[in-house]
Amino acid sequence: MRQDATRAQQDGHASENGNVHQLGHGKQVIGLTGRHVIALVAATMSLALMGMLASYLLYRSETHRDPVGGALPESPRTVAEGGDVKVAVGMQAEGGSVASKYMPNAAEERKHFAVLGSGWGSAEYRSFARKQHLVRTGGNAVKLSVTNVGERRIRVINIKPIQLRREEPIDEVVYEPCCGAGGEEGLIADLDLDSPQPRLIVDKAEYFKGHSIPVDPGDSFDVFVNYTSKKYYASFLFEVNYLNGVGELKALPVEDYDPVARGERRFEVTAPPAGGLSGYKRIYRPMQLEPDPKTGAARFRYQRIAQ
Repeated sequence: MRQDATRAQQDGHASENGNVHQLGHGKQVIGLTGRHVIALVAATMSLALMGMLASYLLYRSETHRDPVGGALPESPRTVAEGGDVKVAVGMQAEGGSVASKYMPNAAEERKHFAVLGSGWGSAEYRSFARKQHLVRTGGNAVKLSVTNVGERRIRVINIKPIQLRREEPIDEVVYEPCCGAGGEEGLIADLDLDSPQPRLIVDKAEYFKGHSIPVDPGDSFDVFVNYTSKKYYASFLFEVNYLNGVGELKALPVEDYDPVARGERRFEVTAPPAGGLSGYKRIYRPMQLEPDPKTGAARFRYQRIAQ
């Protein structure tokens, strides 16, 4: 499987002079050349932090586990479709702190933070999580899969952010991560949202400058995008630019998915406030409880840290 993916990755990338290598039918294009280094997609979010955070941080993962280690049904992913192309959005990064503009009241703290994950999926819990609108801090990583669903070869010529909005970083509330680390290997392109003109960057060069990716019918072009901001609370859509089977230039906007509101939302990330952790008005830190008496699974609660 990995060997086939590597071969497709090498065969499907245009060379610097614009010559395009043939892509074998039925293979998957990874989206970065064979000379690029495999990066590790950070995954430091613990299973014990599922509850509220799971609905935002883990909803796009291929597999899910609930706070006591059971299986959760796979959550929907964004799928944008337009003519010959379908784009699926899959979350790969797990972990890191998340921030929110909403300040929970005392009753909500008692109800939802005493044991993380209790009541997950209830209408009351979803209402609370909708108020939270959690946003990852610093950076995020997302997998974009561009699939040719037409009958002729297409050519992906660019993937870029559009409708970019920048605000002051969120400084109301931060939820710290906890526990162990894990990860998945994947090929990553960087997207600096602080740049005047953000573009996908690989090896310090704009990836699609002079490049295009041929995708045959039934094949997919996958790329992991690590998007970051050190200055702003930024939100945006992705746009996939491609030439269809008859050479027409097309643009397909792609949105993220909100598992709580069960609808599309913008991709978002926020820089920490000035002063870092001390710049937040409120900090919640996970604290370990006694294991679950029935299952023995680890349990956690959130404790508000005095500022």
